[in-house]
Amino acid sequence: MALKKKNSPLLFLVVLVVLILLFIFRSKPMEPSVNQILGITGSAYYVSPNGDDSKAGTSTSTAWRTLDKAASAPLNPGDGILFERGGTWTGRLTLSRSGTSGANIYLGAYGSGNAPIFRNPGGTWNHAVELRGDYITVEDIKVVDTLEACLSIEIGADYNTVKHVEAEHCGQAILVRGTHNLLTANHLHDGVMVVNTPGGDDDFGSNGIVIRSSDNEASYNRIERCRVPSYDYGFDGGAFEFYSTQSTPSQLDNNYIHHNYVEGCDGFLEVGGKNPKTAKNNILAHNISYNNKKFGGIHNGTSTGGFSVDVKNLKIENNTIVETASDAKHIFWIWSPATAETISFNNNIVVSGVKFGDSNQVGKITHSNNLIQMLNGAKNPLSGEKSGDPQFTNIDSRDFSLKSGSPATGLGANLHYRDTGLGGNPAPTTPPSSTPTPTPTPTPTPTSTPTPTPSNSPSSAPSATPSQNPSPANLDLNADGKVNYLDLDLVLGRYRRHDSELDINKDGIINSLDAVLILKNI
Repeated sequence: MALKKKNSPLLFLVVLVVLILLFIFRSKPMEPSVNQILGITGSAYYVSPNGDDSKAGTSTSTAWRTLDKAASAPLNPGDGILFERGGTWTGRLTLSRSGTSGANIYLGAYGSGNAPIFRNPGGTWNHAVELRGDYITVEDIKVVDTLEACLSIEIGADYNTVKHVEAEHCGQAILVRGTHNLLTANHLHDGVMVVNTPGGDDDFGSNGIVIRSSDNEASYNRIERCRVPSYDYGFDGGAFEFYSTQSTPSQLDNNYIHHNYVEGCDGFLEVGGKNPKTAKNNILAHNISYNNKKFGGIHNGTSTGGFSVDVKNLKIENNTIVETASDAKHIFWIWSPATAETISFNNNIVVSGVKFGDSNQVGKITHSNNLIQMLNGAKNPLSGEKSGDPQFTNIDSRDFSLKSGSPATGLGANLHYRDTGLGGNPAPTTPPSSTPTPTPTPTPTPTSTPTPTPSNSPSSAPSATPSQNPSPANLDLNADGKVNYLDLDLVLGRYRRHDSELDINKDGIINSLDAVLILKNI
């Protein structure tokens, strides 16, 4: 029987849809799985508070339960181990296996909700997460309530990446003993002491990132409130510390600290050690330090006593340093007077209500092209530097961008590894080739607001009229010239966060709607 004419348009439509679908799937590769997007190209293992160690662990329905089982996973390069969001594990997770360049082992999260929590309270020298292998990526976890280190990278553990990690109530949030490691876009806050005993000279703790080795990089981190009472020193803590211990002496050279925001800590940087070693060719660039009681505590010297370390060529460049707290003492404290070879201080903006430092300590450092505003009659011992109000947009709301006409604009000089001036946008910096490019986040320079934004507080109210159809240019989040799965990776890595830069549709939170907008344009 011939097909009735009135049905032919329906048949035509069905055939047309089938042909379109065939064309799409023949001309475009299949979308990668979530694990592939996370960087897992091999096997994935799953751990859940409701899991069972007797099962296979290779799917969410056969997830393991304990840290011991997770630590025994037969991880090969490209494999990953994922912990269920919303879960909490107590004890130490040690990862000893290594990935390779281009095929990291991955530790992260699956599911929805808050990041999985790792904690290991009760012992002075406890660690919650410990890396003993190379080429491991740690992402989207939270570490808490652990004294010596919430997350440690041990001696011989090199080329690892720690990103999008939150650390709270840690003696040292991240402790680094290996080399060539990248710590980027982490939120480290509210530190606690490791040792705090009456008398003596042994208290320490409440640190954000402690580096006891060379050739590491820390970028785009937000570190806050790492300052607590100490029997020995009144207060102790700090955001960054380069420190060589008696038991594990090491050089502290060639570390790169850039684009970080630090507030309410007991100093931005402390450099010292128990064994006479060197701290040479370290760089602090494009950071914002706001009300940290001081910027640098430098135990410069070569003696065998105290905390001396031989500091040479410490480059402090293109930073914004603001110290208005009435109980602060100085911007710099230096044990043995600095020389022209000790510190190079260039292209910085300083606003301070306390003295810059004793003239016999800082008077001989190399310096140029800084703008320094000393408040409350404080004196600046750096001769020849320009004085004046940098004219921040709104210091009370932490907006350190410069108003039009700021005396800092155009003042800075072109430096050895970037091309920028005070108030200028920094040229893109390239991380060590051994580590993946860090997740792009807003840049805390003198021309931008301090970022990255903590995961628990949105940086601004959502737009009243969210854009549902952003242009492809706005979807190229990593600025590589195209919209692809790398951009989708950035969104998934900050899922359920309040990050205005990655909230594509401006509805106040990063979610599946943002991911869909990228997928539609790949």
